[in-house]
Amino acid sequence: GQFWLKQFYQQIQPYLGQYHFAIRGFADPRPLRPDSAAKYVDNLQLSTLRSLAVIRYFQTLGIPIRQMRIQGFGELYLKVDDLERLEDEKLKRKPTALYDLARTVAIIVEPKEE
Repeated sequence: GQFWLKQFYQQIQPYLGQYHFAIRGFADPRPLRPDSAAKYVDNLQLSTLRSLAVIRYFQTLGIPIRQMRIQGFGELYLKVDDLERLEDEKLKRKPTALYDLARTVAIIVEPKEE
């Protein structure tokens, strides 16, 4: 993860003053496992903490926190029937675009408003 985040930073660094970054975290639709439930309240909290981890890393690279927004979406953008597909380990399917967001963090680059 950090390798790709640093690659992104190196590409965007000359233009940092021109953009804001929305850091969006996602989770999958499965309920938290008992060992994870001890650490997180729900998937929404888990996805928000994923976003926060990226923000903290970007801070160490020099991106000011005022240029970043944290967004945790949990499993809100996933289809309900994806859960059934997850349960069938034998089913070899190409993930839908919506499910591709599960367990990820997306970085949305937005121009600064003047």
